[in-house]
Amino acid sequence: MNKISTTCRTCLRAALLLCLTAGFLASCKDDRQDTGWKNQSFTMDADLARTSRDSVDFILKKSMERNPRFSTFAANLDIKVGLEGHTIGFGGQLRVQNGQIIWISCQKLVFEIFRAKITPDTVAFYSKIAGMASVYADDSLKDLVPKSFGLLQALFLRSADSVMFQGERSLGSEAENWIVQGVSGDSLAWQLYIGKEDFRPSGIGIQIGQDTSVLQIAVAYQNDNGFTITVSEDRKLLVSARISYSKPRWNENISFPFAIPAGIETEYGHGMLNNLKKSRDNGLMMD
Repeated sequence: MNKISTTCRTCLRAALLLCLTAGFLASCKDDRQDTGWKNQSFTMDADLARTSRDSVDFILKKSMERNPRFSTFAANLDIKVGLEGHTIGFGGQLRVQNGQIIWISCQKLVFEIFRAKITPDTVAFYSKIAGMASVYADDSLKDLVPKSFGLLQALFLRSADSVMFQGERSLGSEAENWIVQGVSGDSLAWQLYIGKEDFRPSGIGIQIGQDTSVLQIAVAYQNDNGFTITVSEDRKLLVSARISYSKPRWNENISFPFAIPAGIETEYGHGMLNNLKKSRDNGLMMD
């Protein structure tokens, strides 16, 4: 029982970090019935000049040729988390309603460690095993969450998103990738790494700033079999994970159950980084 408790506690700490940063990310294993990632037709703007082949818009639009077209997506999760010298495995489920909901539930053995529901205006987290919940839906997130939601869905589905066509952007280059960089407001910056040969995303980086701290999320894709994610604060590693899918399912009728029971103390967010620090100060992130 102590071993289970220790394992669940380690998983919860990792889950809380990922949830509070809205960084639950995953990738796809090939499946005979998985048609979501197959190449799909895409009509380029007729007036896109030949001389603009190295422009930000051209690179992003070419990348969007490879985006999945779907209404819903669901998959089982296999997650390996590295945290403070430990490697812990746990499973779960991911469900996405295109442009509207990202839902995740994670388990260890028969215990649900947590579940979370993210929409363009709300981030909600509940852990029965810890008896705690958090909801971020106040004014402190009114600019951050809508912009982050599109980036999160892009991260889950290895795709480019329309939010990447907005705001200040620049284009860089390295040996194998284009690097599209963007800034949204004062608190959110991102980088999308796009392969020069196939125009598919090879990695995504997100930086979320608040007060004097910056949270960094970095994703590196491993073809379509999975990717790694690291979460750091001011470049100090907080947690890393290797996440992959099994049994991906597209365009099915799925539900997104989420309810915080009466009597559970719920913390309403006033800044995600502040709550991360508060959780660590209270011992939730420490051995």
